[in-house]
Amino acid sequence: MNNQCMAYLTKLIRLTLCVYQGTRQCDVIQYGRRIVSFQANQVYGAESFEIDGFLYLMVVSYHARGAYGVDSVIYRFNGATLTRYQTVPTDGALDATYFVIGKERYLAVAQHYGDRTSLKYRVKSQVYKWNGSKFVHFQALHTTGAYDVDFFGIDNEQFLAFANFQDTKSYSTNSHVYKWTS
Repeated sequence: MNNQCMAYLTKLIRLTLCVYQGTRQCDVIQYGRRIVSFQANQVYGAESFEIDGFLYLMVVSYHARGAYGVDSVIYRFNGATLTRYQTVPTDGALDATYFVIGKERYLAVAQHYGDRTSLKYRVKSQVYKWNGSKFVHFQALHTTGAYDVDFFGIDNEQFLAFANFQDTKSYSTNSHVYKWTS
């Protein structure tokens, strides 16, 4: 068994999520001390964020037991432990990003591969919106083997960018930048 830790640094809450290769074991480390361990599906990313004074950590799951249609989990951190707060349905998810526009909060998930469709890499990536107590589905966006997602602003305009990696036949595929409109 390979015990090498793949670390995902979370910026907001100064936690490190360690995923041990070859296992489902995850450790959350704060200032060099393990504060919680938990089991997860094959993890490819993590996103931390704060809403109304509560700290959250989304663990992005790629697949489990050969299936790519697997939930990713959002945990809430209370200062000592992480508790499972919510799951969101994902298909071969590789990345997530949290962003705020005005007073609205969103979570975008880059979905790379889906096994519920014959177009394996043409799975739509998802945007979820915070409804005051949890994230609910907001919009599905066309992506092709999405590998990464980021939110950014230029002047007074906001954009959501998906880095696409491949489609069913080729690694030569266009990435998408979506301009936010109200």
